[in-house]
Amino acid sequence: MKRCTAGRRSLRSRRGFSFPLSVALFGLFLVASVPLSAQSAEEAETAPFDPFGAVDSGDGFGFGGVQDATGAEAGQSLSIGGELRFSAVQFVGGLEPKDGLADAAASSASLANSAGKLRFDASGKDVDASLRLAVSPALLSGDPARVIDEAWVRLWIGDGMLDGGLMKVSWGKADSLSVLDVLNPRDLSDLTITDPKDQKIARPMLRASVPVGGATVEAAWLPVYESDRVAWDGPWAPKQVKDLKARGYTMLYYGADPAANGGLGNGLYANYYSTAWSTAYAGAQAQIYQTAYQTYLGTHPGDTVGAASAGTAAVNGGISQAMATANAVVAGMAAQLAAQADADANSRLAELIAYPEGNTLDWSQVGIRLTGTVGQVDLGFQYFWGFLPNPVIDAAGALASQTFPVTVAYNRYHQVGADLAAVIFGLNARFEAGANLTDDFAGDDPLTYNPSLAWAAGFDRDLFAGINLNAQAKGSYALGYGKIDDGATSADVQASAAPTDTLVILRLAQSLNRDAVRWELAGVWAPENRDFAVAPSLTFAIGEAELKLAGRWFGGDADGNLGQYADQSYAEVSLRYVF
Repeated sequence: MKRCTAGRRSLRSRRGFSFPLSVALFGLFLVASVPLSAQSAEEAETAPFDPFGAVDSGDGFGFGGVQDATGAEAGQSLSIGGELRFSAVQFVGGLEPKDGLADAAASSASLANSAGKLRFDASGKDVDASLRLAVSPALLSGDPARVIDEAWVRLWIGDGMLDGGLMKVSWGKADSLSVLDVLNPRDLSDLTITDPKDQKIARPMLRASVPVGGATVEAAWLPVYESDRVAWDGPWAPKQVKDLKARGYTMLYYGADPAANGGLGNGLYANYYSTAWSTAYAGAQAQIYQTAYQTYLGTHPGDTVGAASAGTAAVNGGISQAMATANAVVAGMAAQLAAQADADANSRLAELIAYPEGNTLDWSQVGIRLTGTVGQVDLGFQYFWGFLPNPVIDAAGALASQTFPVTVAYNRYHQVGADLAAVIFGLNARFEAGANLTDDFAGDDPLTYNPSLAWAAGFDRDLFAGINLNAQAKGSYALGYGKIDDGATSADVQASAAPTDTLVILRLAQSLNRDAVRWELAGVWAPENRDFAVAPSLTFAIGEAELKLAGRWFGGDADGNLGQYADQSYAEVSLRYVF
């Protein structure tokens, strides 16, 4: 890579819970609200600051920053920048009813959040360094380690480059629906965060880049692993998570045999109920039986309990009364017993999943990428050996055998891919294609994802009156689909999935009044899942600050990856100041 001596910029660059099919689509619909540029990720590195966030300036925050100071030693400099943002989100319900599944509390809830970002970029002779901080109440309370958003050092060695640290690196030429951008996992636990760079989770990595002829070879090594993250609870917990929790809760609460013990099951509820029943019944029986026995002996001093039928009837009557009293006592405690069992079951759900540590060399991932230009066409080729972000969870087996916790696994895979960007018939076009090769070439291993072919394509074009159209699509096809067990009780990680998985995004945008006002309208469609999302926004630029009104409305199939969030459709107002 040829070293730039002026205005050098960085290259773009509690464990989460994720599920088959959901992870890809969760992130994909979010980009509907992100201004999509005609540039590739590599080209965006040197782009000027766009006050509407349409182009990442390369600083990782979408703003230019302040050239703050020059060091005492010639060639040293420090750049400081940051932003402050406040947003208020109101959930307003979806475009379509969810057949009685609506959560009234979630539909009427509101969220407010303040966040800040700060970056320090230093430059010296043959070295660059960067520290980027992100602060918000959610990070501080949930994952304070992620306050360090990025921290890396870059060495320039001749025309080559070597950098390492906590980094975010982008591969591929697609705007955002990339199938080749595989180095960083994504945090999809808050679907109001729509900036793809903010969704990325910085990971420790070492990267080298060297020029070879007219091309550039880039190699990256990630010594440890982390998967994509989705929410375990709250408004953005996906349906797959909720379903697993519901199955786990039922097993814990009622046990493996819910019909046992007269419908009490053999789980926590039965245990609580049985214990309370025995205590109440035994106490009531002993008390009333003793009373009946003593009463009989008082009137028949020379008799025994069984000496006369009258005596026997009296004692048996006392026993019947004891049973009735015990029944009444336990019935009165039913709500309390259920609440105790419910609290116990929910507390144990946190132990339902066990994640691998992922911090040994067994979890290393490596990749190599070759980029160059042939005529007017930018080309890229890459190979990656790592782990699929979707986990493999044998939940059915664990629930059937009551073996807990459920251990999460991740499939190793090889990816080979290619991409290009060119102007074709006046369109700024981008294409990506890749093959994700797992070990399940036969397609019949229920705990391994089938190999798949993946693609992405997009273009943008100015229409009229400054209106820009951007279109993107992304899809995959599972090889050996016919070998997937698709039964209702199947434990296959791809059960009930379609052989293809497609997402289409269309966006219209226009800047008015000398870029002081910008509107956007984006639509997302997932044909296999029969669901969609609509994302309008209106932004007012006020100096280096902005006021933005936006919304995300979800609809379609309530079981789809987008439609499931109909109750979480929302309107948002945000203020952002850049310094």
